[in-house]
Amino acid sequence: MKNILQRAVLLSGDIQLELNLPAEVQGKADHPFADFPSLEEVQRRYIRDVLKRTSGKIAGPGGAAEILGMKRTSLYTRMRILGMSR
Repeated sequence: MKNILQRAVLLSGDIQLELNLPAEVQGKADHPFADFPSLEEVQRRYIRDVLKRTSGKIAGPGGAAEILGMKRTSLYTRMRILGMSR
């Protein structure tokens, strides 16, 4: 965000600040629960996000199970219950 604001200041004229955000940044301002997801859907989304951040790594140091504070086998079980695949 800091870089975006600095860029806007540098590229804007003297009178008015122009802030042109990319579409992917603008969309993130929406509330993450605006669609009223079920608790199961929230769990799916969170597990998917953590797996994306760990490049699919589930076990070991820095793995999704460690980040989520659960055992590897418990994460596999939760994913199976939620209908998720690796």
